[in-house]
Amino acid sequence: TISLDPKFSDAYNNLGNAYREDGKLEKAIHCYENALKISPDHAHAMNNLGNAYKDCGETRKAIACYETAIRLAPNLAAANSNLGLVLKERGDLFSAIQHYR
Repeated sequence: TISLDPKFSDAYNNLGNAYREDGKLEKAIHCYENALKISPDHAHAMNNLGNAYKDCGETRKAIACYETAIRLAPNLAAANSNLGLVLKERGDLFSAIQHYR
């Protein structure tokens, strides 16, 4: 798909998901970043970038991505849930509960 339309941000997002599932986190991050260069308001790509950073152990970057995804799409359940999970893992149960609700 990317070869047909290099400006199709969903293709980069989907490719990033495939790389992440395959454990190729650096490639996944690169794909999500490409999707966001094309469409800076792509909340799903931002959420997925957060997931990849979380998988790499880069919690601060993951939190920043989830927060940005939520600013872009406040009702994006996945981003709220992912942020809640990371906050819970960090011991911030109050904030985690707010995102789970």
